[in-house]
Amino acid sequence: MMLVVWLTAALVIAVPGYAIARAVDRRVYISSVVAYGLAFWPIVFLWKWTAVAMCAIYVGQTHVGRASAHPVRLKPALPLLAILAIVVATRIVHINGLALPLWIDSVHHTMIVRDLLEHGTIPSSYHWGFHVVPALVAKLTSMTSPIEIARVLLGYGQLLNALVFFAIYDAARLLLRSRRAGLLAAVLATLVSYFPAYYVSWGRYPQLAGLLLLGPLAIALFRGRVLSIAILAAGLALIHVRIAILAATLAIAMPKRKIKSWLVALGIAAIAISPWLWTIAHHAHTSETPNTVFADLLWAPHNILLMIVAAGGAIVGWKRHRRAIAMLAIWTALSILTANPNHSVMSNAALLITMFIPLSFLGAMWHRPSCLWLTIAIAIIGAWTMRDIVNPNTVIARKADVRAMQWIATHTQRDAKFAITVRPWLGNTFAGVDGGYWIEALTDRRTILPRGFYSWTRDPFLERWSASEQMTPALREEL
Repeated sequence: MMLVVWLTAALVIAVPGYAIARAVDRRVYISSVVAYGLAFWPIVFLWKWTAVAMCAIYVGQTHVGRASAHPVRLKPALPLLAILAIVVATRIVHINGLALPLWIDSVHHTMIVRDLLEHGTIPSSYHWGFHVVPALVAKLTSMTSPIEIARVLLGYGQLLNALVFFAIYDAARLLLRSRRAGLLAAVLATLVSYFPAYYVSWGRYPQLAGLLLLGPLAIALFRGRVLSIAILAAGLALIHVRIAILAATLAIAMPKRKIKSWLVALGIAAIAISPWLWTIAHHAHTSETPNTVFADLLWAPHNILLMIVAAGGAIVGWKRHRRAIAMLAIWTALSILTANPNHSVMSNAALLITMFIPLSFLGAMWHRPSCLWLTIAIAIIGAWTMRDIVNPNTVIARKADVRAMQWIATHTQRDAKFAITVRPWLGNTFAGVDGGYWIEALTDRRTILPRGFYSWTRDPFLERWSASEQMTPALREEL
């Protein structure tokens, strides 16, 4: 099943991504193909598969055959392929034996994918761009039962996690002007840093997809390519708003700002996602969760080592890469300012689990021509230390729970309601603590806990539920 999901998702992403990259870029990189492919589908879905699809077909027919006009930069060396194989192997091992995606967010993501697939509807106040591709993959592979959709989501998320390797490699290679520096940065990000590998324990898939667009968008901003910026910015706004904000702070930190090109591109992007902007303007939602600097995120495993390597890289590489170091420092500072003190759209937690990017770039400044075998050794050791990265506390559903869901779906009436154990969650909301939280997403049976994201709804009953500190007799009666 994993292989089918990965191959189908790769085709879904690569076909439009490659066509667009050949049309708008002088060189085609794997990371740009992935980014364009991820950006393409939510924009197409937003416009209901009409004008944008027609334009994509035209672009593909017009440009795919022009090999001489746009040379493809795909020259994988043996070390790169070997390390990529290690990254892929770790991502497969991480989910081996898991019955369903992990933690609270995965339940919500499964619901959104189901809504896209079954009803063609999107949330009114939540970024949904990530969910379009797994919905399409589920449709193309005929894995459309609720349990199969959840498993498609799990496999697809690990594919994106593996593709972070190319996003970091291409960005660092261009920033530091060295393939071996790019390779070292990719190793530090994917096999030394616990993030983003640990994202699987949270089901943090939209942020992961957004990070895959961040590098290519930064390159497009630096080069002032209007169409590239427009496509990637529009897609990123639909996939993850917080990463879009990080892209904005990175643009400000760049030493050469092509303001005119950026404004034109942003205007095109705004038009491309105008239906969503109209919707979000009428369903605005701000976070009410505490903006805490979590010590366990700041001092996650390997973070101290990564910080030391990054500090040493900055010292060693100052003479050669001072502009890059200054840009990364300014970008980090500006990003922190977006989360403090007001955090309506950005949080310190989101920044902490993204800081592996600048740290990996700085750490790659250690690179020397003779360090290739050391890079490979670091990759092997890092993969071994992260072989069991999944947090067992975030595994809320197991194979027995899946069998229970199948029984519920076939042996209970459609209007059945289930009592499940819940716990306080973000703000005034609650979430499930075990497999019972999956009941509504996988069986369409009600539970005492309303559907995910209920705190963002304008329904009077659910607003009272979200605001209540305990189950009152009146609320119990309404349930």
